[in-house]
Amino acid sequence: MSAWATEVIGIHALFGAFMAGAIMPDNERFRSIFIEKVEDVALVLLLPLFFVYTGLRTEIGLLNDP
Repeated sequence: MSAWATEVIGIHALFGAFMAGAIMPDNERFRSIFIEKVEDVALVLLLPLFFVYTGLRTEIGLLNDP
């Protein structure tokens, strides 16, 4: 139900990040290893995909519209 609700209002990515942080265990060693692994994927794959996605959704015609 929460996945559907966040999809409808457009904050599904934020909710996913919140849940990942909420269920992360307190073990510092696990956190550091997890962050190290995820950081590589995020910087190499997800960050360029984000910029491509947002760039394709940009409507340049709206910039000159009064």
